[in-house]
Amino acid sequence: MDDIIAALEKIKEQGSFCGKRATSTNNLHLEIKKFGLLKFPLAASKVKSLIKLAKPAKFGWRDQTLLDKEVRDAWEISKSKIKIESSRWNKELEPVLDHLKKDIGLSENAKLKASLHNLLIYEPGQFFSSHQDSEKLDGMVASLVIVLPSRHSGGSLIIEHHGDKKQFKTSQFPLDKLTYIAFYADCHHEVKAIKEGYRVVLTYNLVLENQTTHIHAPSSVQPHNDLIQNLRSYFSEKSNPKETSAREKSVPQKLIYLLDHSYTQNGLSWNHLKNGDNLRASALKEAANALNLNIYMALADVQETWDCEDDYNNSRYRSRRRYYEDEEEYNQNEIQVNDLIDSSTTLKHWLDLENKSLNYKECHVSDSDICWTKATDEFEPFESNHEGWMGNYGNTMERWYHRAAIILWKKEDHYPVLFEMDPVSVIDELLKLTKKKSQEIYVRQIVTALLPYWSQYMQRSKELSLISTVLKLAVYVNEQKLAHDMVKDFDIRALDPETTMLFLALVNAYGINWCLSVLKEWVKVKNYGRSLKCEKISKIISDLSEKQSKNNELTNWILIYQLEKLKEHHIYDKKHDTRLQLIKNTNERIKEIMDFIKACMIVDSDTIHANTINHIVDNIELYPVLDLVSVLHFLKKNLNDYNVENWGYKKLFDYVVNALQQERDQGLRNADDWSIKEKAPCTCQDCLILYDFLRSSTEKTKIWPLAEARRDHIQQKMSGLGVPVTHQTERKGSPYRLVLAKTDKLYQQAKHRFERIEADLRDLIKEVDV
Repeated sequence: MDDIIAALEKIKEQGSFCGKRATSTNNLHLEIKKFGLLKFPLAASKVKSLIKLAKPAKFGWRDQTLLDKEVRDAWEISKSKIKIESSRWNKELEPVLDHLKKDIGLSENAKLKASLHNLLIYEPGQFFSSHQDSEKLDGMVASLVIVLPSRHSGGSLIIEHHGDKKQFKTSQFPLDKLTYIAFYADCHHEVKAIKEGYRVVLTYNLVLENQTTHIHAPSSVQPHNDLIQNLRSYFSEKSNPKETSAREKSVPQKLIYLLDHSYTQNGLSWNHLKNGDNLRASALKEAANALNLNIYMALADVQETWDCEDDYNNSRYRSRRRYYEDEEEYNQNEIQVNDLIDSSTTLKHWLDLENKSLNYKECHVSDSDICWTKATDEFEPFESNHEGWMGNYGNTMERWYHRAAIILWKKEDHYPVLFEMDPVSVIDELLKLTKKKSQEIYVRQIVTALLPYWSQYMQRSKELSLISTVLKLAVYVNEQKLAHDMVKDFDIRALDPETTMLFLALVNAYGINWCLSVLKEWVKVKNYGRSLKCEKISKIISDLSEKQSKNNELTNWILIYQLEKLKEHHIYDKKHDTRLQLIKNTNERIKEIMDFIKACMIVDSDTIHANTINHIVDNIELYPVLDLVSVLHFLKKNLNDYNVENWGYKKLFDYVVNALQQERDQGLRNADDWSIKEKAPCTCQDCLILYDFLRSSTEKTKIWPLAEARRDHIQQKMSGLGVPVTHQTERKGSPYRLVLAKTDKLYQQAKHRFERIEADLRDLIKEVDV
């Protein structure tokens, strides 16, 4: 990339960021409403009379118009009160504009038009702090100040661009001539305070008149063979796997050149590029045409984070005060920035070669793709934020810049580049192509070009709308390997009730074995180290079975996998959750098991039914018998006696009924029985003491002196048990005492459970008898 930068730097600007001309005053017939014709040079008494007709001048700050005499102190007469005899004046002004056009480096065929803005008057002590002019008109590229002859001292105009300054002193303004000073709108400029007399100026906005015609570089510029050759090498090297880094392999290659001038969204146009930007843009367009590259232009927002130090006086590194900064920002004058820590660049507001706006989303671009002939820190930031010392982050300064960029990439990489920036839009565009006739080959070509970048995006993007679109495209391409590569990076959650019909379309297009191979890819994906499972499995199996009744291989595979993952997830919860967490999540587990049983009922597989029942009865902590009653009611309602017996569900009926009968036969606990039959939370000595207290039928309260760490441990275990025992710290003595107290809820809960058991048994026995 250094060779490209060197080639661009050879393209020298044809002029400066500002220019100055002078003419006689004879052809300027200037009248002010309620005053009359101005005569040159202007007498001080006449200017004082003019001031009586003027208003304090305001200034623009972002999207606001402000009045602040600490920033701008001057008088303004609006253009509505100004009358100029146009026929004589235009003959005078147009040749001056042609000269100024050359002075500021615009191309030979550019045509400047001057639009009057206002008349300004500065009296002794008045000034205008350093600022940038806003682009008041579409196509505005520069500002024009015409200094009218009047005696004054002070009031120098200082114009700055990227550290270069030009000063126009009062002594350079002859009293028998008009002085014209033009400068690009993004230049910072200021008017120093008037010492004596009055400074009177007309201000104009300079607009490029030929907005629909491309501006070409001056004819003296020769074809840029070195730039073309360096760009050819750049893109060919990036295409060579041996010369490509790991990051570059994951993204399509592009080149982003940051322009030397600043532009607004309204001012960004190939026709309105300034000075060296215009010349280099022409060279890059020439190279793009020669190398079959796409070329675009966009605004570039740059954010930089700098390491900095306070109380440093070197002006090169100091933040310069601008009119838009508040008092907090003024303090940054004492901050030295040292090393660049981080930067990010965002492209937005894209234009094609015809200045047509493109509907590309904002996108971040890699620093390795960016080059420039003027570094960002040579620009003035539009916003700064000094964070100061922030813990481990150190003393930092955040700066934000508005720049513009020209972007190039190979035409064959068009869709990969767009995919990197906005993959969803590209995928949607591909789907739209499938609605047109005879696009199969074209869509396959695009998808094939995207495959090197496709996988990484699909792995991290699981939106249902995206999955559905990709599955539709996979059916459309009608090519097994390509379709497999398109869908393989999803996970098993891509199979849900919303996508089942699309999956069936893939079955019909590519066969059962192909779909099984895809499913096996999907189940390899894990989330936080845990395997994933399907959601709403009964609906998925129902839809698949309805269309694939002759072949259960696919549905059996899905059910076997789903049961394995249900068991894995639930047993994991059993090992790692507290008793309270298990209780809270019981309802969800029962729902999942019931939904799975519904799916099993659709597919006649004795083995899957038997494995499901065995898992349930072996894990009473996960599926308490009282919660399984709802499962039994569902089975009794939806299965005949043959299926209950044949599929093994009688074992589940017997298991639940026997367990409930055994508990009922033990009878209701006595009101004075305070035992809580729970396992010891852990094997430490304190938990064993806690276990003895919980199991005791007579001990209701325990006052337990414990050091803080031991006390916290017991309270944590008690919170996880979810039993009717309060635990409070009594902050007396040393160590403090932990007070454990069993509550009356112990008997109330037991009574409610006993009554429910009796009711459930009556219902179950009644159903069996029926």
